Amino acid sequence: MKKNFLFVSLLLAYCMTGFAQDDAKIISLDPTLYYSFEKDDYRTPTYLYDFDDPSNLGKATIGDVPLEFYNAADLSTPNASGIQAVAGPTATKGAIYVDPTAVIKVNNPSGPTANGGNRLDVYTILWDVKLNEMSDFNSFVQFSEENADDGDLFTKAETSSTPGVIGTGDMTYTTVGMQVDTWYRLIFTSGGATKKLYLNGVEVQNIEKALDRFKIGDFFWIFMDDGAERMPLDCSKFAFWADRALNIVDIGRAGFGGSPTAIKTVETSAGKVYAENGKLHVEGYSASASVEVYNLVGQKIAAAKSLNGNTINVSNGLYIVKVTDKGKSFSSKVVVK
Repeated sequence: MKKNFLFVSLLLAYCMTGFAQDDAKIISLDPTLYYSFEKDDYRTPTYLYDFDDPSNLGKATIGDVPLEFYNAADLSTPNASGIQAVAGPTATKGAIYVDPTAVIKVNNPSGPTANGGNRLDVYTILWDVKLNEMSDFNSFVQFSEENADDGDLFTKAETSSTPGVIGTGDMTYTTVGMQVDTWYRLIFTSGGATKKLYLNGVEVQNIEKALDRFKIGDFFWIFMDDGAERMPLDCSKFAFWADRALNIVDIGRAGFGGSPTAIKTVETSAGKVYAENGKLHVEGYSASASVEVYNLVGQKIAAAKSLNGNTINVSNGLYIVKVTDKGKSFSSKVVVK
């Protein structure tokens, strides 16, 4: 049921028009909710790594192909000295600490060797990650096997005018960003020319641009950059889907959209919507603001004008709340429990 809550709510959010997603605050990942997979589920990752075994940190949970650890200064010989087992987001969840000197090699079973010489341009990559510093740019992935160019997905440094935003110069940067010491679920999908980023289940980037730099060979690197733009971080989950660009519904059904229990309050530039004691609260908008509440099957269950300071009684569940104020609309996913 929790899986259905997530993917339907995400689908509803993006089917509604006029949403001002750029104004929404991205709530940090609730790491207590993790999902298992059925082996025949088409959404099952090609490789999944949970980092729960301190004695074998490269072991795959799904895929049976271990990660390979290297020192960035020597990519010819495996070296795990910069990788350490650390506590994950919860007491039962493991993670790895990745030192700025360390990089990780991920093998691609759909690369040129197995694909008639063609590099892979349809895939999905997921990180559950916590940045420990942001004094410099941080690279999440490098598709150049020789590390011959800039990394291919960054967060900007805290000294930037837009710290923590995600992207590259080629694909532009998001308008929302990451902060230090906060767990996030970052997902990057490539469907040929279509590139998308999701942060905790929210689509934060969608561009149409065919770029060879994002095509994958027989392997790629994570947390690698040719200019040493790498920050210390913790990673509690990494997954790779070869030959599949998950869409927002797939992500929710696979349990990888982020946790709905994390999103209790979503702040916007105009006000906020939150749940408390079985009621939806809407505050901070103008007196003329209107509110619409949708349930999980897309039915409008409530609508009101000038709701500020008042509440709507609802049963436990996940809702999409749409507020229209001064010609601009805002959407919020709210859990009532």
